[in-house]
Amino acid sequence: MKRIRESCVVGKIPHCLSVAIAFALVSAVGCGGGGSTEGTQAKTTAKLSGTVMSKGKPVENALINFENPAVGAWGTKLEAGGKYSLDIAPGEFKVSIVPSFEAQVDMSMSSDGQIPEAPKRDDVPEKFRVAGTSELSVSVKDGEENTFDVDLK
Repeated sequence: MKRIRESCVVGKIPHCLSVAIAFALVSAVGCGGGGSTEGTQAKTTAKLSGTVMSKGKPVENALINFENPAVGAWGTKLEAGGKYSLDIAPGEFKVSIVPSFEAQVDMSMSSDGQIPEAPKRDDVPEKFRVAGTSELSVSVKDGEENTFDVDLK
């Protein structure tokens, strides 16, 4: 077991790169209509839209995610002006907002063999990037057009 840990390349990847890779995988697979922990998919019978701001400015080039272990996980990209809209199952959701670094990161190795870290983004504080630490939550009502606007501080 120790030999595996020592040779594990993943443990040597900088945190920002790990996050960028995770976003790429989520984008490739897709986010909407996530399944539940029971292997069944909750019906998306509600609409949810809103705007995400940070210190009075729209957050763009990021993902907003909604998680509830009982019904699944949904997510969508924040568009121009920090706006988003998606079809989702009703329920209570923890919310995270994860900045994307698309077209901003040169993933090539430097001359010393090190992978550069992704640029820092301060528009989304770290605590909002993971549902477990985010203070954000929303209650989505069945059959309704729900609005959830966020101002990160």
